[in-house]
Amino acid sequence: MLIVGKVTNPHIYEDGTASVEITFPLDYSEQLPLIRNQRVSINLIVGDQTYIAGLRHTDNNRYIWISPDCNERTVRLSDVISSAGYKKNDKIEIDFEGKNARVILPVDKNCYPRLKEEVDDKATCSEETGKEFLNLSPFKIGSSYTRDDLAILGGVTPQKNTREWGGLKDFQNCAVIFVTLDKTDRKASIQYTDFFEDDGETFFWQSQSTSTQNAPRIQRIINRDPVVLFARIKDKIKSVTQPFIYVGHLTAEDYENNKPVDFRFNVDDFQIKRNYDLNELYQWKTEKDRAPRHIEVSSKRKASQAQKTDKAIAKGGQGRLADPKKKKEIELHAMALAKQHYENLGFIVLDTSSNNPYDLECQNGNEIRRIEVKGTTQGPNTISITRGELEAARAPEWQSDLFIVHDIEVTKSDDSYNTEGGKTLLITNWYPEDQHLTPTDYRYQVPIKAQ
Repeated sequence: MLIVGKVTNPHIYEDGTASVEITFPLDYSEQLPLIRNQRVSINLIVGDQTYIAGLRHTDNNRYIWISPDCNERTVRLSDVISSAGYKKNDKIEIDFEGKNARVILPVDKNCYPRLKEEVDDKATCSEETGKEFLNLSPFKIGSSYTRDDLAILGGVTPQKNTREWGGLKDFQNCAVIFVTLDKTDRKASIQYTDFFEDDGETFFWQSQSTSTQNAPRIQRIINRDPVVLFARIKDKIKSVTQPFIYVGHLTAEDYENNKPVDFRFNVDDFQIKRNYDLNELYQWKTEKDRAPRHIEVSSKRKASQAQKTDKAIAKGGQGRLADPKKKKEIELHAMALAKQHYENLGFIVLDTSSNNPYDLECQNGNEIRRIEVKGTTQGPNTISITRGELEAARAPEWQSDLFIVHDIEVTKSDDSYNTEGGKTLLITNWYPEDQHLTPTDYRYQVPIKAQ
């Protein structure tokens, strides 16, 4: 397992020379051979030399480190690291395999080594496209990375300046989207609409204002080439640039408009159990109107996509909406009717849709029910449910109901939507069985060594 550490300078030796430690984030604590509050001996391999070093973590420190002395204090880590070409504050790559830790040596300042033997076998750039291969295996969902971290860990050439990669970077094997959600401090022309919905299972993203659906990079996304997302809420806090959180793979489910192009993605690596940083991304909201800009929809949509929508409508089912504002108004209309229904039955109703994979929690004495609410302008025969909603409905700890409001009427007035009417269908003690589920997408992880 390859991880990135940092060369630090904790103290000065008696002879006046600086000591050196290599520190790692606590995110790696489960993957490394640690014993709480004890020094663990590891084999630190640098070139053709092997040193006995100490790996440590204590309750008083918020990081893991390799101690300053090796070979029972006869060799200083500072000498070992400097001979390998590293200095204070450098990021350093170490490949851990059990208690063997091999330092990845930089050949020179312009050469970034491949991260694993599998990637060594690949050319740095594709001869056909001229694009580099980005190794995604070192990245952990929910962990934080800078763009420089991505280059070092992914084995690609780092950006020459802070604007070179921008918000969308093409690699041979995938496209990488970088997003800052809170754009309130940016000028209006670049306040793109990017946010999560459905507790984090759906992501809405706008391309740059100069992009069209025919642009090669946008076509890759439309054609469902692999896409991964790195996101953060703010770009700076107290003048300190913030890292991005790795969200994982996305799949484009719908798109519309030009300059910019609006996308709705499924978050393929959605985490039901998520850490604090990932949850903050999933739940982030803004008071700003988040509807896509009103730009004429291109007629050059994928035929297969149109067929999917037509098929859903023909069956009288819930279709897909690319306009998040219209989608939200339909959801709110259905939620209001569902809440009124259960309150009329004597339940105390709590809206849980913002932080749970179900919409309402209803309590009447000792009876507790959790409600999944669906709204649609079509008939009630089919609906779309997320993986989180499926698992919540099947959980044995509580009773779940499915409350569908269908045939909702929607009218548009200027830039807003008005909803009214609708019929209700209630399924109590709802348990979605396999024979009633139709998989619409799979993600296949291609083996790196595949030819």
